[in-house]
Amino acid sequence: MKIYTENTEAIANMKFWISSCLESFLRGTYPILQLLLVRSGVIKKIVRDIITKNTQDETGLQTSFDLLSEIIKYNKRTLLIFESSISEEEFNIICTHMLQNIIDSNVFIRALILSLYRFEAVNFAKYTNRMIRSFV
Repeated sequence: MKIYTENTEAIANMKFWISSCLESFLRGTYPILQLLLVRSGVIKKIVRDIITKNTQDETGLQTSFDLLSEIIKYNKRTLLIFESSISEEEFNIICTHMLQNIIDSNVFIRALILSLYRFEAVNFAKYTNRMIRSFV
C-alpha cells in the first residue's frame, strides 16, 4: 500500500496496475480491510490525483474513481473518513470532475448512492451532510 502513495516515475507508470490490484482486493471484502487501506494514506493520494487530474490518461482517472468506490462502498467509517479528509473546495472539484467525466466516474457515483441509501435505511444519513445534499 505504501508503494501506491509514492511519487516516483516508475510508480506512476505502474499506478494503473497497482490500483486495479487494490480494487480487486477490496471487492466484496471485509470492511476492516477497506479501513486498513484508508489508514495507509491511499485515499489522500487518490483524492489528490482526481483533483489535479494527475493521471496519464483517462484510464487513470477512471481507475482512481473505481478504487475510491471500492474504498467507500457500504462502509460508514471509510465514507466519513473520506468526507472529513476533503475540504469544501476539494469536494466541489471532485464533483465537477465526476460530472465532466461521467463515464470514468460512474462506478464511484453508483457506489456512493447505493451506500447512502443503505445507510439511510439504518438512520446513518444524518451524519453525511455534504454527500446526502449532493447525491440523494
